[in-house]
Amino acid sequence: MGMIRRISQWHTFPNWAAIIPGGIVLLLPLLRFKQYAATSFQLLYLAAVLLTVVIFSSSAESATYVIAVTGFAIWYTTMYQQQRWMIALLLSMFVLTELSATDLLPNYFRVNIVRAY
Repeated sequence: MGMIRRISQWHTFPNWAAIIPGGIVLLLPLLRFKQYAATSFQLLYLAAVLLTVVIFSSSAESATYVIAVTGFAIWYTTMYQQQRWMIALLLSMFVLTELSATDLLPNYFRVNIVRAY
């Protein structure tokens, strides 16, 4: 929610306005009853839950990004073919979540891009 508030400059954005639609979208795959036994469905749904917990959290901190990174790793490894956009997404995730807290990124990038959002 913090990112929505920062980008839109709508500081009184209610949490429920993002949590309820996010919860509905998260529950939609559960309507695929025949897929329950498929391991790939189970892993992809687990990845979605792990990512959703962090994305729709009203107060995500850097320590909770471990949950999202785990969800991303599960999603990435269950994909049969890694395409270029997936590799770019993997590198972006690694830079923005893991390297952003270290001195390996320039201070300007860390302050003006990572911390700003």
